[in-house]
Amino acid sequence: MLKLDNLLEFLEDRIDIRHQEEVEKNHLDSLDFKKVPHLPLIIYYANDKLSDDKLMPFPYSEAHKDPEKMLYNELVAGIGSIYNSVILKDHLPFHIRSNHGLGIISSLFGASCKIIYDNMPWVEHLKSIEEIKKVISRGAPNIDSKLSKKVTETYQYFNYKLKQYPKCYKAIKISQPDMQSPFDNAHLLCGANIFLYLYDYPDVMHALLDTITTAYIDYRKYIESYLTDKAGNGCMYVHGAIYKGRVIIKDDTAMVSLSEDMYREFVKPYNERILKEFGKGSIHYCGGSKEWHIRNIIDQQFSSANYGNPEMHDISKIYASFKEHRISIIGWGESLYYYDAVKGFLENDINTGISLIVKADDYEDACRVLEKHLA
Repeated sequence: MLKLDNLLEFLEDRIDIRHQEEVEKNHLDSLDFKKVPHLPLIIYYANDKLSDDKLMPFPYSEAHKDPEKMLYNELVAGIGSIYNSVILKDHLPFHIRSNHGLGIISSLFGASCKIIYDNMPWVEHLKSIEEIKKVISRGAPNIDSKLSKKVTETYQYFNYKLKQYPKCYKAIKISQPDMQSPFDNAHLLCGANIFLYLYDYPDVMHALLDTITTAYIDYRKYIESYLTDKAGNGCMYVHGAIYKGRVIIKDDTAMVSLSEDMYREFVKPYNERILKEFGKGSIHYCGGSKEWHIRNIIDQQFSSANYGNPEMHDISKIYASFKEHRISIIGWGESLYYYDAVKGFLENDINTGISLIVKADDYEDACRVLEKHLA
């Protein structure tokens, strides 16, 4: 596809390998609470506004079916626009993923994914507890099947294509897809009924979560050979930045919807199985804060945390609690402009242990923000 080759040639000519090595080092040093010249800052343009309107991504429904279009979209938009970052020279760690949505693991158990109005795929839940019992009775699924097979084909293409452009292949990391977490995958399979099932069929839910956890671990190991996402000593490129560990647990449903007691019974043991298997990992969730969140992140020994809605959280409280345990905060400010994201940083002595992702109105605004940050 000429459009993709033209883009890769553009990136090949302009990628600054030394700059990307410095970006990675700065992220890793901040993750380890070392002194850094500046906090890593990733800037994206609000409403996916690109610096060149001719480089608009393909419709998602087309990219979902076509690895070439998926790769193009990941380079132009994705989790941070590599195209824009090459021009801006902010601190985006370049990476791409097979962006097939959050239903990859749940599809292995029979859930179908449907694209509606060209949005990210909607997972269709299983309709009864009897269907859930059948899922459990079948045990661990065939890992390379359903949506997973499409993901595998996409990663094979990513590796094949990027290797044709040596600087691109060195600088642009291929990172893991969205695997969610055991509980969030259970929610995708059960739908809102999961909150009834936890009370009415707790043994069934534990069996389901156990089966999903096994599949999660098996799948993460399976895709390892397709990834080039490693950074430093046990860190990874994923979800817009660099995180500690080899996995990122996405606990949106669990953190927002459960009580602490229910979380500790139905979530924590399965997360800890995954963390034990891979040594360490990170957590992400959207939504607001609850009094018990911080202590349970510490208790599970997560190494870093990402907040999808930073405006709903108290950075000074989080940072003070995490700093003692060397839990870094990744991509703080994701939905905020720069000055809103860094409110309270100076008075709380926040100058390491954190990376920033902020939005800007356009390229000129991004340049102003970056210049201010580096001053």
